[in-house]
Amino acid sequence: MNCFDRDPHLRWLFCPTHPDDELAICCWMKRLTDQGNDVFISWTHATEERMQEAQQAAQRLGVRQDRLFFHSGRDG
Repeated sequence: MNCFDRDPHLRWLFCPTHPDDELAICCWMKRLTDQGNDVFISWTHATEERMQEAQQAAQRLGVRQDRLFFHSGRDG
């Protein structure tokens, strides 16, 4: 496995700190979901409004809603 392994059998977990941080790698996430990889996203911090925005973005990327995780980490 390498950093950007295209194996469609791999599962991927992305761990951004804030919703919208996934923008840095969203093209890779979309490529993975398009080829059938299981993609999960786990955010450390999120307000209610930003959680909704992140859920909408994930839907556009093809990441299922049951694979999104939000934690109550403190910001700042």
